[in-house]
Amino acid sequence: MKFYIPLLLLFYAVIPVSYAQQAKIITASDLIKLQHKEQKVQILDVRTLPELEAGIIKGSINIDFFKEDFSKKVLKLNPTLPVVVYCASGGRSAKAAEFLKLNGYSNVYDLQGGFMNWKKNGNPIVYIK
Repeated sequence: MKFYIPLLLLFYAVIPVSYAQQAKIITASDLIKLQHKEQKVQILDVRTLPELEAGIIKGSINIDFFKEDFSKKVLKLNPTLPVVVYCASGGRSAKAAEFLKLNGYSNVYDLQGGFMNWKKNGNPIVYIK
């Protein structure tokens, strides 16, 4: 019984910390509303260069999650402005958003379903050359 009490205390102490580091999940329609509501929203695309051929969300900044200089580049974003992160389907963006939160960015969103969901729902995309 004595073993379980410290274990439970540790469990309850860790949950709020890990939960606090998670970014808010945002839907495509929420992102559109946020863009209209906020004067400046940073939209971070963490996909690779070949993935960008499928298009991008207008106004997004691409910083490839797999590049060595990802952490250095991403920390150049303005920490006082909202950051919406997306990748192809949501895996990398969750990790990138968590990294931002751990580094003091407080207003971080993770686009639910990533670019594939954005495009599937008929939202506007831009093709780069």
